[in-house]
Order: sequence, then C-alpha cells, then structure tokens
Amino acid sequence: MDQQENPGPFSRRQVIVLSVLVALFAAGVFLLKHRGRVAPGEVELARGNPEEYRLVLDVNSATWQELSLLPGIGEEKARRIVAWREEHGPLEKLSDLEKVSGIGPKTAAAAEPYLTFGEPRE
Repeated sequence: MDQQENPGPFSRRQVIVLSVLVALFAAGVFLLKHRGRVAPGEVELARGNPEEYRLVLDVNSATWQELSLLPGIGEEKARRIVAWREEHGPLEKLSDLEKVSGIGPKTAAAAEPYLTFGEPRE
C-alpha cells in the first residue's frame, strides 16, 4: 500500500489527536458542570468524635517544631525546652518543665494534657 495515499483531508494521526482533544474537552466540561455535586446517600463520611483525637508528645523526644504546637509554648519556648533537655537531661515530671526559662506554672498546666515524660530517643 502506498503511504502517500490519503483518502480524506486529515491524516490518521491528526484524527487521533483531534479525537483525544475533543474527549479531554468534554471531560473537562463535564467535571466543571458537576463539580461538588453529590447525590444524597452516595458518600458517607465516617466522622470520629473530635475529643477522641488529641496531640500527645513525649517532652523528652519531641522536636522543637513539635513542641511549638503546644498551647502557650511557641517556637522560642520550644527551642528552650530542647536546649534545656540537651544540657540537663530528660524531664521527669511537669514541674521540671518550669525550670525552662519563660515557662511558668500556667504555661506548664496548659501544655500538660498534651505531654508525656518518657525516655529520650537515641
């Protein structure tokens, strides 16, 4: 068969490319038109009780970035906790946290529900 034979105005490659472009355009129009529309009952989300999930950090192995998430701590105090821990060793109880500069009883109490006092990681 002669490759120069072309029965129509478009080559086979052009027809394929055009077909793919039309299909993509149609899919895009469909998605834009139906975006965010879900019929009732089609999707059920399992929602847990928000009180079941909470952040709990081991004060002796958490990074300063993790500790900075605690209420009343922030980046500066979190860095001080890590520095104090590296210099003096692991914290054993909540009152040890108050030995860190800038952390008093109120700040320690606010962070308490989110802290454990385990062994530092190697």
